[in-house]
Order: sequence, then C-alpha cells, then structure tokens
Amino acid sequence: MTALLRRLLLVLALPAAGPAAGPAVAQAVAQDPQVVRIGYLTREEEPHIPLTFLEPVVEDEGVQGARLGIADNDTTGRFTNQRFELVEVTVPMDGSVEQAVRDLSGQGIRLLVADLRADALLAAAAVPEATDMLVFNTRAPDDALRNEQCRANLLHVAPSRRMLADALAQYLALRRWSTWMLVVGRAPEDAGYAEAMRRAAKRYGARIVEEKGWTFEDANRRTDTGHVTLQTEIPPFTQGRDYDVLIVADEADVFGEYLAYRTWLPRPVAGTHGLVPASWSRVHEQWGRPSSTAGSSGRRTAGCVRATIPPGSPSARWGRRRPAPGPPIRRRWPPSSAGRISRCRPSRARASAFATGTGNCGSRSCWPVRGR
Repeated sequence: MTALLRRLLLVLALPAAGPAAGPAVAQAVAQDPQVVRIGYLTREEEPHIPLTFLEPVVEDEGVQGARLGIADNDTTGRFTNQRFELVEVTVPMDGSVEQAVRDLSGQGIRLLVADLRADALLAAAAVPEATDMLVFNTRAPDDALRNEQCRANLLHVAPSRRMLADALAQYLALRRWSTWMLVVGRAPEDAGYAEAMRRAAKRYGARIVEEKGWTFEDANRRTDTGHVTLQTEIPPFTQGRDYDVLIVADEADVFGEYLAYRTWLPRPVAGTHGLVPASWSRVHEQWGRPSSTAGSSGRRTAGCVRATIPPGSPSARWGRRRPAPGPPIRRRWPPSSAGRISRCRPSRARASAFATGTGNCGSRSCWPVRGR
C-alpha cells in the first residue's frame, strides 16, 4: 500500500516538479510495472434453484465481481505503473480449502478474496501459511466471525447480520413502524437472521408482538395449484395481533417471496424479502462506486469487486469521499455502525455484500435498504 501511495504521489508531483525533475520522474514511471497478485478462493456448491425456472441459475456470481474489480484496478494501474493479476481457485465440494490456501501461498499470494461460508472461511484463515495473508471475507454474514471467532488476518468486507438488522430497524423507526410480526424459516441461517432482528428490535424500541415459524411444505408451489394453495394459506397464517410491518427471516429464499401483498392485513413486508437491508444499491451512489459495479446487481459480486480494490488506491479513496455538509439531523435513536439507509430497486442475487465507504465495520459505511 505504501508503494502504491508513493507511485501515486510521484505521478501527481510530475506537473509541479518542474523541467529539471521531469526526466527522473519519467524514467521511474517507465520501469516495468509492479505486479500485484490477488487470489480468489471459493468452493463448489449445489446450484441455488430460483423460484421460477424462467430465471437463470447463476454459477459464477462471485468470481465475476473479482474480475470486474481487477479490470477497474488495471485502469488506475496505467497511471501508477502497476498491473493486477487474479489467481482463481475453486475447491471441489469434497476438496480441502486448507490445501488450496497452501498452494496460493506457494505462488506468492498475500491478498486473498475468500468467497466462502463461515466454516470454510475459518479453516482457511487458520492455516499456518495464511498468517502472512490478508483474507477478505466477502460472503459470510455470521456475527460470531466479528466477535469470539475473530482472526487477526481476517478483514470483513461483507456486513454482518447485526449490521443489516440495525439498518433495517433504523428505517422502520424513522417510519414509526414500531410493532412487528416475525416469520422465521426452518434453515439455520434463518434462525441467525431472526436473532439479529430481535436484538435490533430491543435496541431501537420496536416490539415483536407475534412470532411464527414457517411450517408449510415447499413443494406445493410447484404443483398446478401451488399458487392457489399459497394464496389460501398465507392470509390466515399472517392473521393475528395487529402489527405495523411483517418481518421475514428467510435467507434460504424458500417462502419469503410469496408473502408480499398476500398478508391478512395490508402491511409492508421487510427483512430478507420486501424491504431488504443491503450493502449497495443501484440508486444510492453517494458513498458507492457506480463505475465498478455497473451491470452488477449481486451483493456477492459487489463484495468481490470491493475486495479486489486496494484500500489506498485512488478508486477506493474516491468511494470514501463524503458529501458537502448539510444541516444537522436530529436522531431519535442511538447511533450504530449501520449508517444511513435508502430504498432501491429489486435484486435477486444471493451472496455476501460489500462495504461502501470505509470498507469495514466503521460507522461511515452505508447499508442501504433494497426492495424486492
């Protein structure tokens, strides 16, 4: 990073150095470019089947973001006399993530973009060869990774569930939607998201008036009368005590898509579906990087884009530029690391998010809210 800043200052100092310094600067810039090699590590998984067969099955979402980040870096590298290379490694389902990290370390990789789930991520970071690496977590939102399972060589680009839940709770508090009904799926990650929403409700003065678990069979929606079954089951399922908003905890994307506009009471849907907290939005570019994420709506893709851009590069610093100061804003809830919130258009992509702004868990990161 220091070398990058030195080269950048060298180029910027060229016009002000005068004619005497021109040949020396030009000779330094004319040298062979510095090659920065960045590794990308992921593991094969069963493809995520979309709700409808009309939607394509995306199998290369994460690596496409990493490639886009490398292309964006090379544009800046022309001015800083640097060249970036991406070393892609995909581990089979029964393969060893630890061995893949050792192989990357043997190739001289010191910056590693990890598109892995929590268990595989911890295994990769624990390899002795990874001690000298900086591992970027672009996918796993588990809160334990930021607390008791934290590692010294692990940098989280993806926001945690708590951060996303705080962002959503802030927006709901702003709208004064203080009573929630919580619907939780059966997957383990659904339970983690639900716990983050319970914590956010206590933190921002909301009240969960009723909590229900989703128990219907998922295969019903693929039958000829599946849509009829859903329309007859969801209204009575969401009937109960009065509430302001229906919170969905369905990270597995099994049933949440069907809840909007089918509830017993005409109420908004939020959480993993409906009004969804996200780390980047196509309509919120104030702290983002629209040039690097153009054509990419996936959070996992965007996470790999952000991870492959060095924090000290001009592109990253441009993303941290803050707007002109405006009038003071009165906040009626305690501040949190979630930052500001905005609405945005639908995005169906499954994956980890990226942190706009500081690129970490800092208070100046922006966690928009996207609508599905």
